[in-house]
Amino acid sequence: MKKRFISIFLIGVFFGTILLTIPALADTSVTVDPQNPTPGGAVTFTVTFSEDEPVSDVVIYVEECEAGLCFTDNFNETMTSIGNSVYEKTITLRHDTAIELKYRVGYSTPTGWVWYPPGGPNARSEVNLDTSGGGNGDNGGNNGTPGFEAVLLFIAVIFISFIVVKRRR
Repeated sequence: MKKRFISIFLIGVFFGTILLTIPALADTSVTVDPQNPTPGGAVTFTVTFSEDEPVSDVVIYVEECEAGLCFTDNFNETMTSIGNSVYEKTITLRHDTAIELKYRVGYSTPTGWVWYPPGGPNARSEVNLDTSGGGNGDNGGNNGTPGFEAVLLFIAVIFISFIVVKRRR
């Protein structure tokens, strides 16, 4: 009977230790303002934690993506505490051709670093960008490159010059 009690006690201590050493995921909520930001615009991320979990050193990692590929100049920013368990960061997007954002929030707890959303090192939350702005297919901006009409004009000038030179001979 004594051996059985010791076995059950040791198993309880073992599982209790495991549960206490795994960082608990605080009740985390992230809001993005505006919900569908525009490319090149400002985005405010607000992270709210439950008050029963002591949280410090909150960081946000933001990627701008276009057609399944993400740009390499990502944001890795420290968020500012604006109140009791509320952190905020405003980021100005860099790429006019981006169509979505992917973000991840990390925060330090007494038991270690925790990442939101959970799900492994590649888990990210996604936000679609509002690309309906320009209406002419260039995502609302002029990137300084000529359109197809400049190429046609160049071909027409060469062709007319060729005809004029042929007639003079």
